Amino acid sequence: MKSLLTILLVISLLQIIHAQDAIFSQYINAPALLNPSLTGQIDNENNHRLLFNYRRQWVSVLGNSAFQTYNLAYDHRIQLKKDQIGVGGSFTGDRAGQSKFSTISSTLSAAYHKRFSENQIITGSGGIGLSQRSINIESLTWPSQHNGNGGFNLNLPGDSLTHPSVLSISVNAGLMWTFLGKNENQFNLGIGIFHLNRPDISINERSISRLNARLSVHVTYQFSVSDKLQFSPSLAYFTQGSFEMLILGTSSVYKLDEIDNYKLHFGIYPRIVRRSLDASDNNYGIASITGLLGWQYKDLMIMLSYDTYAFTTSPLSRALDNRKGIELALGWLF
Repeated sequence: MKSLLTILLVISLLQIIHAQDAIFSQYINAPALLNPSLTGQIDNENNHRLLFNYRRQWVSVLGNSAFQTYNLAYDHRIQLKKDQIGVGGSFTGDRAGQSKFSTISSTLSAAYHKRFSENQIITGSGGIGLSQRSINIESLTWPSQHNGNGGFNLNLPGDSLTHPSVLSISVNAGLMWTFLGKNENQFNLGIGIFHLNRPDISINERSISRLNARLSVHVTYQFSVSDKLQFSPSLAYFTQGSFEMLILGTSSVYKLDEIDNYKLHFGIYPRIVRRSLDASDNNYGIASITGLLGWQYKDLMIMLSYDTYAFTTSPLSRALDNRKGIELALGWLF
């Protein structure tokens, strides 16, 4: 019975994963997944940005086959007379379970940053992505193979999938308003829409499964309280199908020397989600709290975050209660 419950939980997880994009707790350090309008918005006088993110979660349910997500992104800023153009690309992958259910995506994006005044910029952007979703059906077990005693007989015939992998193309777009203040103060308000065309992602040719468009709305205000300390409160709202999530909090940067060679980053981000996948259920709660700690030397940074989960309301959420996840982000501006 315990084995059967675990299998059902894993199936539930894969259904959730199949219908949602990867979202990192350190969403600020994964701009390509937040809004294509962030392409080319690079701090300081640098014109190039290289970022890497890695996350591992749901270890308590999947063990050594835990869900892993990674993202590698590069973008470049082209300076015009007054305006700027941003171009970039990203590569994202994730894999989960003994079935090795995986998604691999490559995305190209471009943004035009139009300066309307000395301190206001409006950005419009677009992007296109190619994704492959696949599953290893040889490692799966099926209801027809259940032996009635809590186990499975792999010698019995099971189901099959004609096409255990599928390719899909997505169209993305974004808008953003940036206000530049004094003393490196900056305010960003943006909206990104992914999968505008709602591609078919079914790995079964006998059915059609449309990927819901994902909407992300983000707000960030960066300001200095002294020559050495800077705060960046922010929030990001994500919705895709019946899935909704709000991440809000603040990060801080403390300059450890006078010439900005060394900086310490720290922050905290509560995550609020709908407690049920039922769109009619408006019961929301704090699902997790993420702590962030990072170190920066000149234009190189390393960020580490840790998720602690807050509520348990169902067998699935109780199983995930110990899935405390570690997330790593590396960045280089040049």
